[in-house]
Amino acid sequence: MSVAFDSVESAVDIIRKQLFCVMLISASIAFFLAYLLAEKFSCPIRKLSKQAENLGNEQFSNDFQKGFCMETDELGETFILTNQKLKESKIYQKELLANVSHDLRTPLTMIKGYTESIQDFGENAQQRQADCEIILKETDRLTALVNEILTYSELQENSEKVNAVFLNFSRLVQNVIRQFTPLFQHTGGVIEQHITENIDFYGNEQQLESAVYNLIDNAIRHTSESKKITVILKKENKHISLSVRDYGNGIPQKEIPHIWKRYYTYRQRNKQGVSGLGLAIVKQIVDLHGGFYKVESKIGEGSLFELIFLQNTE
Repeated sequence: MSVAFDSVESAVDIIRKQLFCVMLISASIAFFLAYLLAEKFSCPIRKLSKQAENLGNEQFSNDFQKGFCMETDELGETFILTNQKLKESKIYQKELLANVSHDLRTPLTMIKGYTESIQDFGENAQQRQADCEIILKETDRLTALVNEILTYSELQENSEKVNAVFLNFSRLVQNVIRQFTPLFQHTGGVIEQHITENIDFYGNEQQLESAVYNLIDNAIRHTSESKKITVILKKENKHISLSVRDYGNGIPQKEIPHIWKRYYTYRQRNKQGVSGLGLAIVKQIVDLHGGFYKVESKIGEGSLFELIFLQNTE
């Protein structure tokens, strides 16, 4: 009987040792597999983390390891898009600084120079008056530049907000025209206007006024020797159409697809713009109000800019 018990104990002891060995081997295999899986998961994450440190600069690489996990693939694509946006932002920032520094330097230099002229030779009333007129003109130029930059920055920060109110769009356009009329007439210019009365619209008054202002200002600056622009506001069915025509030199066809871009006007059209943001501001405001825009132009005949909105009184 004791022999039988000894045999059983021996068998149990052997089984115990075998189970321990199996458990040890299984645990080792499980640990090794877990380590491999963890490395497989963490390796692309570590690479993404290193690439994230280089976002926006030339050291960023689009060579991500794809195909292992859908989530890491999506994260890699997000990094690529973010990097592109950051690079574009840096380019626009450099362009803005270059353009603004140039535009600021010229009027500030002129203001300083003519102020010193008044200080040194202020006895001549006629010369003093001429110098003061130049100072006022350059001050207005500085004000326009700063206003454009502030307006565009505000639109970028509130790219999805309209804060619409019920307004008389006809009166708004007429008020903007009145702002330009005295100075434009003083230089021999004529603003021909055909405004349909009492056109109502539901939109942001300040933004729409800025869009109309920039469109008319753009026409005046490019009307060349004709010294004439035409502003037409009309309603067709449920659509509101605002068109502004100048009779200047016109825009080459190859430039037309690009004129709504930031700074393009300044770079490509003989630096006649204030900051190159005018038409970009118009574009963004029209987009915010669900409208669309178009331009027709012929060399030597001028350009026609048109904004079209769906009339909405709600």
